Amino acid sequence: YQRRVRGDYWRLLVPGTHELWAEKGGQRSRTVEVTVSDKYQVVYNFTLLESEAEWDETEHYVFEVPDEEQTPEPVIPMRIQEKITIVTETERTDGIKVTFTKHGTPVGTSLAESISCIVHGETVATSEGNTLAIPQGTFQSNTPTSVEFHGPSYYTTTKFLSGGESSVEVTMFPLPASLEYHTHEEMLGVFENVTRKCESLASVYDIGESAKKRELRVLRMSARDQTRGNTDSEKQRIKLVGGIHGNEAVGRESLINLIQYFCAAYSHDDLITKLLDTLDIHFLPSFNPDGFSIAEHDSWTQGRGNGNGYDLNRNFPDRVAQRVDPLQPETIAMMAWTRKKHFSTSISLHGGSLVACYPYDNSDNGLNVYSASPDDATFRYMASGYATSHPTMAKGLEVCDEDRFVGGISNGAGWYSLNGGMGDWNYLQAQTFEITVEMGCHKYPQTSELLSMYYGHYPALITHIKNSRQGFWGRVTDSGGSGIENTVVSGIGIDISARPDGQYWRIASPGNYSVTFSAEGFTEHVHEVNVEPVNWAHLAQPLTVNLIMRKSDIVNHDTDIDRETRLNMITHRYVVVSAVLIVTLGICIAIGLWRRKKRREEEKLQQDIEYRGLIQEGSDSE
Repeated sequence: YQRRVRGDYWRLLVPGTHELWAEKGGQRSRTVEVTVSDKYQVVYNFTLLESEAEWDETEHYVFEVPDEEQTPEPVIPMRIQEKITIVTETERTDGIKVTFTKHGTPVGTSLAESISCIVHGETVATSEGNTLAIPQGTFQSNTPTSVEFHGPSYYTTTKFLSGGESSVEVTMFPLPASLEYHTHEEMLGVFENVTRKCESLASVYDIGESAKKRELRVLRMSARDQTRGNTDSEKQRIKLVGGIHGNEAVGRESLINLIQYFCAAYSHDDLITKLLDTLDIHFLPSFNPDGFSIAEHDSWTQGRGNGNGYDLNRNFPDRVAQRVDPLQPETIAMMAWTRKKHFSTSISLHGGSLVACYPYDNSDNGLNVYSASPDDATFRYMASGYATSHPTMAKGLEVCDEDRFVGGISNGAGWYSLNGGMGDWNYLQAQTFEITVEMGCHKYPQTSELLSMYYGHYPALITHIKNSRQGFWGRVTDSGGSGIENTVVSGIGIDISARPDGQYWRIASPGNYSVTFSAEGFTEHVHEVNVEPVNWAHLAQPLTVNLIMRKSDIVNHDTDIDRETRLNMITHRYVVVSAVLIVTLGICIAIGLWRRKKRREEEKLQQDIEYRGLIQEGSDSE
């Protein structure tokens, strides 16, 4: 069996005892007798040796089967190895029949746990025994519809189905029995594990170090199979950040677990697959690892600041107040990273209340009053999307102290005004639309509370990632096809600048907008844009507006630009040219008439001179 580049391998074997060894380039491992079970996975690591004398030494390895009450530790800490596959078959009379199987074997409701089928937010069918029948007429025509399968102990799985489906397989992953807090080193280990398990999806990199020299490590997830999505350079980049306050740990652990689930669910869950096919997602679960390392469950402030004791969410350059505290290494790293990557959206996860907040974070006079940003409508749309996807946030069912938030959202300054916040800096300085989410009343809850809090926020996090596609995008180039850097897209809130390659993303809530495209040395262009909600079941692609700009004009080659606009441009061009021709012709005619008149005057003058000369000659002769 040929090993892969990383040295990891998989070898299918029937149950029993087998003699195995590994070899490469004159090196070989000892021979090992491996006893394979028919119930559990066997893991054995080979070590290559140069000494031939050691090759013939045989080791015996038996995988110890755990007791029935114990659960074997999987490769990834989340217990996702047991999964249920749902096979659906279309029947003309009964709609779609769904049969639940576990590794191909039918199972009953004791394991299926009454799986529900949800379409457009309504439960249309519930499993009975080991089957689920979706009523006939649920799907209209062959238009893909987002269908969710949900069970109390399982992640909600999304499939895009239509009435024309002949067979569909749905894989549901059980929720872990519990969640545990990870130390910094354990988190880095999870990252390494995910990149090994999902090497085509995940990679890691550091953006800097904390005040105490801990790695600020990012895990990036994006499908690199170019047949399934856009190229990396074309993908929209977004970021999810947790732990800016070290003692607010729910967001940190939620992102660590979300990363692992994305790895497991890719190619099984249609929505997760499409998210990773179309987006370039960057996770920074622990922005303040120093603070987390000293945080305590019962303390409201211990671990809030970084290793130098500074509150990182008061440390960014501010639009109103002059910064007093020195910039911290985490702050510097965040600003450089955000500017370099050109993220279009971001989310910052906090704790201490239950609300989704949006800019501005402070008011001009420092009072706790609503301070709307130029993109207030878009931010409210993003915050509401998160709040309404959480089971209680928008309903006001969980109240922390005296906090009251209509619809589960709040303008930052309307709640309380703060200076030096990360959200305002992201928005104004990096054109990254960031919302801030308070994930619960307890900043650092007990381990027993983690799972329910995480699962409550899971659908909201997915909605936020989906809403990152809300708006329109495109690429602005010159007549030679080169991108025009710093093209300004204006007319909706703040101005947005294009990337160096001319690509831009404009986040916008649904509506009609008059958008201006401008770049130094090029003709300005105004276009009417109609932004609609993204239909994920059909195509996870927002409205595209591409432009080719010339020094004297703009020609648009994108089918999304309406014909009327192009016709108006052409008509305007002809009107201008015609006017110039008419004026030129009029001038030419006027000059011709003037010259003709002058010539006649000269001829008449000459005739007068000749006539006077004849008269003079007659007088002289007399």
